[in-house]
Amino acid sequence: MGKRSAEGIVQVCHVVEDLDDAIARWIENFGAGPFFVQRNLRVPIVYRGSPSHIDIDVALGQSGELQVELIKIASMIPSVYRDVFPNGGGGFHHVAMFVPDFQDRLAAYEREGCPIGATGEFNGSGFAYVDTRSKVGFFTELYEEGEGMRKFYANIAGAAIGWSGESPVRPFEDVLP
Repeated sequence: MGKRSAEGIVQVCHVVEDLDDAIARWIENFGAGPFFVQRNLRVPIVYRGSPSHIDIDVALGQSGELQVELIKIASMIPSVYRDVFPNGGGGFHHVAMFVPDFQDRLAAYEREGCPIGATGEFNGSGFAYVDTRSKVGFFTELYEEGEGMRKFYANIAGAAIGWSGESPVRPFEDVLP
């Protein structure tokens, strides 16, 4: 599935039915946090070749070196999340990685039989969900190298350093560069 990223996995994502409950469980069981929450996040994308959008509630926190993303699906529109959980429910959905050769990596995945589920842009960087379920059992999200996305990740990780457990849920805007 393409050459291995030198950095490796930077994020794990779970689709959840109850965002607040999932945040509490990740804090209690793994000490993850604080979590930065955005409800009703709507991001334009291309889903399986057609214009669409992501419609989710999202929480992002940190557990050690790994970012934790919790997603609640907010609509019934087709999406990479509904591809895995068509009738709701939840569980593990994807891992994410930064790649220096974004377009080359997408082409390599497609040559290997892993279709591109969705593409878009967030914080000045391209992202893509690659349908790697046939190879590894879950989606793989790739990020195009970009200062905005790196800073976004650094802000979330920085908030976790020395975190006392105070203010476990915070506004998403607090970590946007």
